[in-house]
Amino acid sequence: MASPRPDPRHPVRVWTLLGHRAGDNNQVIALAEALARRLGGTVEEKRLCYNPLSNIPNRLADEGVFALKPASRALLAAPWPDIVVGVGQRSVPVARWVKRQSGGRTRTVQVGWPRCRPGLLDAVVTTPNYPVPGGDNVLRLSACMGRITPQRLAEGAEACGAWRQRFPGPWSVLLVGGNSWPWRLDKAALATAVADLGARARANGGAVIVTTSRRTPKPMRDHLAALLASCGAPSLLLGPEDCSPAHYPGLLALAADIAVTSDSVAMVSDALESGKPVGLVPARASALGRMLLSALRPFHPGQDGDGHLPAAGWPLWRSRMAAAGLTDWWRDIGLFVELVQARGLAGTPAAPRRCYLPHPAPHAADWVVARLGLCEVPAAPAPADGPTLVPALT
Repeated sequence: MASPRPDPRHPVRVWTLLGHRAGDNNQVIALAEALARRLGGTVEEKRLCYNPLSNIPNRLADEGVFALKPASRALLAAPWPDIVVGVGQRSVPVARWVKRQSGGRTRTVQVGWPRCRPGLLDAVVTTPNYPVPGGDNVLRLSACMGRITPQRLAEGAEACGAWRQRFPGPWSVLLVGGNSWPWRLDKAALATAVADLGARARANGGAVIVTTSRRTPKPMRDHLAALLASCGAPSLLLGPEDCSPAHYPGLLALAADIAVTSDSVAMVSDALESGKPVGLVPARASALGRMLLSALRPFHPGQDGDGHLPAAGWPLWRSRMAAAGLTDWWRDIGLFVELVQARGLAGTPAAPRRCYLPHPAPHAADWVVARLGLCEVPAAPAPADGPTLVPALT
């Protein structure tokens, strides 16, 4: 039975448990904002800092705030929220502690990879690269939830005004991540990508814009600088120190096409949700990583892409391991990339492919509202959830 509609004098309170990773935080905020729009509520950000006890596995940690630094513990106080949205492993004990403090009234929603039995939470929203067992309270999205909305794209395009004046032609944008074991950036693949983007820029009078992340090793940045210097087209290499939070959506908004390294599910998702033609730059797994991923792939609950355990050839002992949360010691970014390619959502840097992938956050919010039995409150139309309305440079 659905819960009563909240008293308008006391709107639904949604807490977000944020950490140090921008990509994770963006997912949490995107879902929380979508829930607040659906329910007529407010969002309160709780930026948490953890101590070394946060490394204790969730199967042992249960619930509590023992892994928080004192200043972060002070942020968690009544009035308790109606919904708490966290991400990953470390915030799970905190979210469950908040629920206990509220007398069980708070609903717990976890994004990504909680590394515990999903049944310990009210709802889990994840993606195929994470080995979260399927179930009635698990939603497996095709891509990460992001905040690449038309409004943020338009604001970002304005923030990139100086670069637009310097490079007025069409932009071929390359998003570069970093090493994430067992995946590593591939120098040869990046060289091919820059050559392909450079050829396209020379043909249409455009420019190649490359942006790196904090995870990009310095030797790889130097390699990219050398590649751009010899690509024969106007180019710009940007690092984290060159970009404000507004610049990243601006690059997506102004790009004529986007190439992105496949080491980051969040970056690939952002590119796909921009509505621009996208090409994937393959990352390379280490020899040991390839061996382990190959051996463990049959145990992965998300291998069918829809969050269900395979019916055929799935012995009872594997099902019990998955249900107990005992198969969650690895993630498989390669599985996500394979699903993106199989569904024709992206091409290559030489032949990027455009898709209109709906933003996942509104869909996830609808599912959470239904799953938790909450009542939506009629409100003004929400911001558009579709692809960007900002034209690319031509």
